Amino acid sequence: MSITSAAPCFEQLRKALFNERYSGWVPLYEWSADREIMEAILGHPMPPPSLDASGRGDNYYDLLVSFYYQMGYDYVPVPVNCYQEPIETGIAWKTAADTAQLSRGERSWASMTEGPVTSREAYNRYPWPDPERVQLGALEFVAERLPPGMKIIATTGCIMENVMESIVGLVPLSTMLYEEPALVRDISTRLGEGAAAAAGAAAGREAVGAVACADDMGHKSGTILSPRHLREFVLPWHRKMVEAAHAHGKPVILHCCGKLDEIMDDIIDYCGYDAKHSFEDVHTPVIEAKERWGDRIAILGGIDMDVIARRSEEYVRQYVRNILEKCAGKGYALGTGNTVANYIPLENYSAMLDEGRKFIVP
Repeated sequence: MSITSAAPCFEQLRKALFNERYSGWVPLYEWSADREIMEAILGHPMPPPSLDASGRGDNYYDLLVSFYYQMGYDYVPVPVNCYQEPIETGIAWKTAADTAQLSRGERSWASMTEGPVTSREAYNRYPWPDPERVQLGALEFVAERLPPGMKIIATTGCIMENVMESIVGLVPLSTMLYEEPALVRDISTRLGEGAAAAAGAAAGREAVGAVACADDMGHKSGTILSPRHLREFVLPWHRKMVEAAHAHGKPVILHCCGKLDEIMDDIIDYCGYDAKHSFEDVHTPVIEAKERWGDRIAILGGIDMDVIARRSEEYVRQYVRNILEKCAGKGYALGTGNTVANYIPLENYSAMLDEGRKFIVP
């Protein structure tokens, strides 16, 4: 399956990310696509991403570029992080059978229980990311393989998400916020320094067209932590990530799940994000988001995961066309409400992309 119908042109996506008007085709945006989706479309197994000591990559990165090019994207997403010593302990993840059409055998998710850093002593022992050692090998490897017109979107972030899922755990974090707020601040600082350094280093590379920061801060009815705690411990580091990328003139995307009404003004005005991704019909349909905030921030994706995963191909096509009619033309790029997950039927994914390519903005 290949959707490409026009040569890549990151400038079209750049206009959307900076909330500018555009004409012609509607650009595409996803935070990521599951390995199972990419393998099924490419017809090749994908090895784990790796670079050897010389900086030479395996064919994972070649296949990654090939997937995004073939599917009609104007960019390739590449994670950029800071060096971190190997971690032996963390929060145990729960598992269950994966019933997706393109099953990986087993699904896993963080239990949010106690992690390796729940005391000052553990904080002092923990191998934190080193902001002086940003790892750019994968980015540079992909940059050499970009087709003309494509750019890289460097992905980083995950401050609160890492605290909840792998470092402290949501349950002990809830207690720590009140008993040891200084420790929460120090943990956020160590993660934030690394994320800001990664954002700035990546944005300084010519091949990078934008930076995307992920950090799930919400659920279906509100924010996971109180807005007050997010403003104190998390959002200042998002502001620094944005500032680091903006210093190089690059747009910055926030990928964040959940109902964020109470902190959207912070995301737009305080943090300074150019674009917001990840929307869900159950709390914030993308058309509603476009109406509420579209004059202040670009709105990306929003093809609801439940719709694209469970509805018929024809329903998906009608649903996508309606969103394009309401949103395309200024500050909007087409994509799912979260990621191209392995439980999305390939025919529905293809239908979404096909409707996007057929929709021409005058």
